[in-house]
Amino acid sequence: TRPRDSPGAPPKYVPKTQKQPVGPAGLITPWNFPVMLPSWKLAAALAAGCSVVLKPAPEAPLCGLALGPLLQEAGVPDGVVNIVPGGDQIGEALVRHPRIAKIAFTGETATGIHVLKAAADTVKRVSLELGGKSPVIIFDDMDIDEAVSQSLFGSFFNSGQVCQATTRVLVQSSVYEAFLRRYQERTEDLRVGHALDPAMDVGPVISAARRDWLLKEIAAARDAGARVLTGGTRVPGPGWLVAPTIVADVTPDMPIYQQELFGPVAAVLPFDDEDDAVRLANGTPYGLAAAVLTHDVARALRMAKNIDAGTVWVNTVQVLSPTLPFGG
Repeated sequence: TRPRDSPGAPPKYVPKTQKQPVGPAGLITPWNFPVMLPSWKLAAALAAGCSVVLKPAPEAPLCGLALGPLLQEAGVPDGVVNIVPGGDQIGEALVRHPRIAKIAFTGETATGIHVLKAAADTVKRVSLELGGKSPVIIFDDMDIDEAVSQSLFGSFFNSGQVCQATTRVLVQSSVYEAFLRRYQERTEDLRVGHALDPAMDVGPVISAARRDWLLKEIAAARDAGARVLTGGTRVPGPGWLVAPTIVADVTPDMPIYQQELFGPVAAVLPFDDEDDAVRLANGTPYGLAAAVLTHDVARALRMAKNIDAGTVWVNTVQVLSPTLPFGG
């Protein structure tokens, strides 16, 4: 409510805004975090007073379905949360249905573009969280072991199947080879195996098709002149396992630099100075996240301002705050 501020308005005129639930929301989530991402979207929609239709990813529907009994147990009334597994046909119906007032989508960029176009026919509100090819930018004043630790987590957490994974590793030229040696050593120490074995560091990728495509892209980068320092091979064991892979001396025109691979593959290349780092960081169609590793606070702030990314971490990676927006 605001004070009367309209010239000529009646004496008892009081302008105010009133927030109301937007209406039924369609929530479309991916497979890589099949409990966390539906929970994020459900919590926001329910807190706002919206009923929802949740469509979990067809590659991982059981986690989404398992939320249903938990919500009932928590006291959510029947019909407020509806969980409908399925593929593209279900998603298309949600996006185009005239009674759905809001779509929240997390997934591939190409699919997000289609969602945005289809939702326009019924003027839905849409929020999208799409793909990434996030850089981690390592300056020569950063401790090498700390930079390697951050890069390992940024590149290989969840087998690299993270939208904001820092799978482009940009290293200042003066420490490039020293960083590569330590990065290779630490990567080769990672244990690859069953996703439910707590002794493992890296689990499988989502499908045989994804595994085979990753190996093809790594081979193409090698053929184009990049160095595969480690990995680039299948690992025997349960699931579709790919050895954590470092591809060095990548150039910005290579597909391995430009494409979101969604697997445990890091593309590494050197840079000379801040301007060069910004040019390389901004040199893809993506703008989800980035990380800057440096002890120079002024430099970190300059880089954060000049990098086209929704989130810029300084001296850390893959950290999200529930109190801040997240997106590209």
